[in-house]
Amino acid sequence: MRYVPFLFLLVLVGCQSSQAESTTTARGSTSPSLPVVSSTAQDDDEGIDWVSEIDWMYAEARDLHPNLFWQTPESEFTANVEDLKGRVGQLTDDQVELEIIRLFALIDGHSAVAKSPPPLDYRRYQIRLYEFADGFHVVESTDPQLLGSRVNSINGVPVDEVAEAVEPYVQRDNDWTVKNLTPLFMVIPELLSGVGIVDDVESPKFELELADGTMRTVDPVMLSISDWFDWVTYSTVLPAREAVQLDDGFREAFWFEHLPEDSAIYFQYNQVTQVGSGTIGTVVRQMENLIADEDVESVVVDVRRNGGGNNTTIGGLVDFLTEADEEGIEVILLIGRQTFSAAANFVTAVEQATEATFVGEGIGGSPNLYGDVSTMVFPQSGITASISRRYWEFSTPDDARVTIEPDLPVSMTYREWADGGDPALELALSLAR
Repeated sequence: MRYVPFLFLLVLVGCQSSQAESTTTARGSTSPSLPVVSSTAQDDDEGIDWVSEIDWMYAEARDLHPNLFWQTPESEFTANVEDLKGRVGQLTDDQVELEIIRLFALIDGHSAVAKSPPPLDYRRYQIRLYEFADGFHVVESTDPQLLGSRVNSINGVPVDEVAEAVEPYVQRDNDWTVKNLTPLFMVIPELLSGVGIVDDVESPKFELELADGTMRTVDPVMLSISDWFDWVTYSTVLPAREAVQLDDGFREAFWFEHLPEDSAIYFQYNQVTQVGSGTIGTVVRQMENLIADEDVESVVVDVRRNGGGNNTTIGGLVDFLTEADEEGIEVILLIGRQTFSAAANFVTAVEQATEATFVGEGIGGSPNLYGDVSTMVFPQSGITASISRRYWEFSTPDDARVTIEPDLPVSMTYREWADGGDPALELALSLAR
């Protein structure tokens, strides 16, 4: 029954609202579909004319994106571009590259600069963080003694200030996207150095408060960002917890379980796709048959770890939930910061069609959003970036929201997670009792 879920990649945001993808050709090409914009990189010995490189980026981004100024007003975006052009003479190549990452973060959650080689060769510290209700905690490390420890500071800078410093470089649809991705950016040495948090990337000095209250300062090993965590598990942000069946299912695109003691169906939806534990149509029919044969008072759909996929596959599931809602069955969606792209499309479609109750956190994607990226390859530096090419409108045209907030907000502490708890699911299952 196991299936590898859709991967929400930091190095190049590939989360698509549909399966439309493309590879680049030069602007003005007659190539079909969504072109990838590319040019032959200039020899490094000649140096990079960053002003013309930035001009090229701005022109191409305006040409490719349906609404480049969806999130940042044109006047503000242009001012940022012109400011960077005016400062390139005082910046190193590495600093200009970081500023280009920041410019892309002004666009949307799908548009971003790739951080893997070539040409960028960013690294990451071999430690994984997650922001719980009680702060940033270590959820994965090669040193088991560090697991669960709370991050107090990096190189003496309080952790909240570190998060604030890296935030401008995080691509986003909204603040929930930022909350989801910030812990990843906080372990990139080049970024921590570039924003002045770390002086020596070999010695970042992560100050940790261990579970027993003692303090420890560590310098995690650095790896190439290409050797980032196992993408299958990292797409869930939080690693699986031993003996927690809910987490065991994260490697599968979707699956469901009948919970007779709760008179509920629990449907875990980790990837917007056609095939998981059977086809989506087959699984929907199985749930329909279960409702016909058993006492089912609620259907709980968990999309908290769903980073997207192909939104053309959601129709049958939305219809099923609409019919269940009309029959008086409680429809409950568990949503969260990683609910993004096509998963955000799904949540919006359910919101429009049903009286569903949303439990958890706000979603990381907008109700109406931009996605289906093409790739831009900068002509001199070879920097690679994704750029949204398509607008998806699953809410009403005048819906200006950038997220869907839960009806019943639920946060989680590190200890609740470590002990195998799931406050959002527990609340959801109690609603129809």
